[in-house]
Amino acid sequence: MPSNAWERESHFSRKAAYTERLLAAGRSAFRRADAPAVTRLLRRAVELLPADDPLRLEAMTDIASALTQRGELAAAEKVLRAALDEALRSGNDLVEARARLA
Repeated sequence: MPSNAWERESHFSRKAAYTERLLAAGRSAFRRADAPAVTRLLRRAVELLPADDPLRLEAMTDIASALTQRGELAAAEKVLRAALDEALRSGNDLVEARARLA
């Protein structure tokens, strides 16, 4: 972990930029219907985002959709349940609705 405030800020800025690139690449893969890439890229982004971040919750519903496309229904259900639980905890009505409809 970086030792001084400037290094920590730089570290977090790089992490945020990396996460944004993962999300953008995951969305692009989703538009191309590349389910394996969606799953891989968005899972990495989800790991980096805070639990209550709306982008994380939206990415989780996209992961569930990609898993469903791949026929991994049990895994998709697990991701959707986690997204729904977190959406309910954080009061994110949009993600709650997406998770319920998926």
